[in-house]
Amino acid sequence: MDKVSSVFRVGWRLGKLKGPYPPADEVLAAAGAGERERVVLARLWISEGIPFSFRKCPALYEEVRQWLAAGLELDAKEISVRGSGRLGYSLAPERWGNPYRPECSDLDFFAVSESLFERLRGDFDQWREDFVKGVVKPLKGERRWNWEANRRETPGSIGRGFIDSWRVPNRMAYGQFLKMNRRLEELSARLRKTDTAPKPPKELSLRCYKDWASYERQVDVNLAAAARPGR
Repeated sequence: MDKVSSVFRVGWRLGKLKGPYPPADEVLAAAGAGERERVVLARLWISEGIPFSFRKCPALYEEVRQWLAAGLELDAKEISVRGSGRLGYSLAPERWGNPYRPECSDLDFFAVSESLFERLRGDFDQWREDFVKGVVKPLKGERRWNWEANRRETPGSIGRGFIDSWRVPNRMAYGQFLKMNRRLEELSARLRKTDTAPKPPKELSLRCYKDWASYERQVDVNLAAAARPGR
């Protein structure tokens, strides 16, 4: 075997990243190096390890995701944290590098589960049909234009292999969304009562990916957009 081919090589931009929460500028530089680097970022730093938002009490993170997973019929390993709570700053292209602040930053989770994804897809399809036919209508305080946007936009995200917890209103007819959002509401209340926990000011959210390939593909899209010159 050729000696060169037997050596593991790491790109110099990835090689600069040390520790679980590398600086935003170094992550951005690595993201701009190419798709391979973005996949490594997605797998190693953005989906694994102790989230920045739980760094003060890492074991609490495990307690939280075990509890959340039990209510969603998932394995705890299928749940992680996304957004600024993961590395300590926003990874969204338009807000890249904005620091995570426990008192005002969202706390967003994601799950990777084909089973949950298909259950949510079924609920969405039923809700969209009911909405179009007028079987279900927004209640007081719910905005019809939000529903219209969800009806139009969600099939695109489903086609890319993910769906968000806020895409379908809480109704008994759409049991998987209702179950998930009630679990998130209870989690939010429990976090506020827990001394070492982050205290997100807004409702919690959860994005479900169909599989890891869908997750990596979407993270790659976001990182590539953030690293694009002149964004």
